[in-house]
Amino acid sequence: MKRKMAQELHDRHMAMISGIWANPNFDQAKEKGLRQKVLDEVDEHFRVALVRIYGGTDQDVEKAKQAGQEFVGIEGAADLFSAMKVPGGEADDK
Repeated sequence: MKRKMAQELHDRHMAMISGIWANPNFDQAKEKGLRQKVLDEVDEHFRVALVRIYGGTDQDVEKAKQAGQEFVGIEGAADLFSAMKVPGGEADDK
């Protein structure tokens, strides 16, 4: 159930990003950097919603913001993601 909710959230997130980039009104906006500001807000809402889907609390969200982490609330996620070897990533550089 959580995976399906996360997938639907991801799909909505991608649709919103596509819509923001496709909207020509942002090209003519009086406020410089408006598109990026809106994209940052969409990303933040996505991260908060994802944390809450997987059982995170408001305190977890605040801790994540302060630590610069995205997936607080998913037990063991930091260990899992750090163990992944992505081509061209930090693990390849060592």
